[in-house]
Amino acid sequence: MTVPDHQRWYGGALGKLATAEAAVLSCAAEHMELCVRTAAGGKPYGEEEEQRLGVIAREAIVQVWEALDQQLFRNVGSSAMNAGQRFEGLYRDMAMNASHPQHRLPRPDVPPTRPAAPRSRCHLRGSGR
Repeated sequence: MTVPDHQRWYGGALGKLATAEAAVLSCAAEHMELCVRTAAGGKPYGEEEEQRLGVIAREAIVQVWEALDQQLFRNVGSSAMNAGQRFEGLYRDMAMNASHPQHRLPRPDVPPTRPAAPRSRCHLRGSGR
């Protein structure tokens, strides 16, 4: 592979990672605005808003995983995957995260493996419960 090939792979990864970072920062800012509004006695942080932010966060995780798996993993070299190497740990952790059922899109042709656990949003509503 030539240097321009590596630059192309790096540029693709950089674009995905920058997009994911921007999405997470925007998501966090919007989450904070919703929490402040709720704590100030305004309209409560709703399910639709929570789902929307969750989908954005999930897409950021997908972008990072795709950058690691499709651009970086295939080009860092095998020594980067040796036990104890920084990239090996990153790849392992992201693979575990990406394979988590919460981060996969549901498929209508495959029944869920288990029912989703109920989630409490008390911490989001400022109720102190």
